[in-house]
Amino acid sequence: MRFSIFKDSPLQVRTRTAGAVYTLGDISGGYPRTSDQIFHRFWHAFLDGVRSGRANFTSARRMLPTTQAVEALYAAWTTTIA
Repeated sequence: MRFSIFKDSPLQVRTRTAGAVYTLGDISGGYPRTSDQIFHRFWHAFLDGVRSGRANFTSARRMLPTTQAVEALYAAWTTTIA
């Protein structure tokens, strides 16, 4: 596998047996459509956030309110069925 965190480049994977190289996540056509493109888009955004020091949709810190809401719903649900 080959990927640079210092420049914009696609993730490349080489198979063990055939030695073929596959490029994953080329989303130059717009919105990601395949799981490989989604994987690439997520990690590209994550690394952009790390480089710039700004939170984005990959930041765990932004998920805290959602996590708290789900935990509160789960706690309320488990107390009503107990």
